[in-house]
Amino acid sequence: MLELKVKRMIWGKPGTVKTSGSKQELKRLSAGVYHRMRNNGNLVQYNRGEFSANLIRSVFGDLFYRRVDVKDRRVKMYTNEAGFDVFQQALKNDALNSGLTLMASGGAQGLGVQGYGQQLTYNWAFDSMVTRETGRVELIHLKELDLPQTNLEFGQNKKSTPVFFVFDVSPSSDGSMVNNLREVRMQGAPSMTWGYIDGTRHHLGFAKSQGMSSANKFPGYEIWMKDRCDVFIEDLSRTVLIEEVPQF
Repeated sequence: MLELKVKRMIWGKPGTVKTSGSKQELKRLSAGVYHRMRNNGNLVQYNRGEFSANLIRSVFGDLFYRRVDVKDRRVKMYTNEAGFDVFQQALKNDALNSGLTLMASGGAQGLGVQGYGQQLTYNWAFDSMVTRETGRVELIHLKELDLPQTNLEFGQNKKSTPVFFVFDVSPSSDGSMVNNLREVRMQGAPSMTWGYIDGTRHHLGFAKSQGMSSANKFPGYEIWMKDRCDVFIEDLSRTVLIEEVPQF
């Protein structure tokens, strides 16, 4: 159920579908978060290998300019493992290009290189940054974005394509999805409904199977679950989607 919910709430494509039966009806399919942000939010695309710290500065610097005080600026980017990789590499390049020098340290708190002689440890990665244009930019791992890569244009890499979701860049928010994105349900149906279809086996066990009324001759029983829910984004202008352009 979680996988189905992820496919619908995040990756669901908008469109229409015809119901089966003699009286076919045309029903609309709701778009997931990805397609809503891509079509109506702030979309930023970059070519492979061109993700950089300056890209983040320019994107959020423009969104915050003359709207949010420097002291109130903050960004939370929800991403997958591939997003962490490109973000860390971009910040490493930015730090080295600025003239940062790594110094070896014998303690556990050394920057980049720790230890002595032949027992050195390389330990240097970033998961956040602070700039005047953006304020604090923080990465959050959203595991639902770690889908196996199946497109041939991306080669043999099994990681998902890097993608960054920013759900709220307003000054009144901490950058999380709570204030701008939420799940909605039908009135009177606050949760999932479920039940059983008994075959030749009762769902309460062998003792209940004697003299039972069954729906079919299936040697067991089935469980059915129904859930009607959707995702609602209050203000798409406060969302940002940063993604890599597919390489064909």
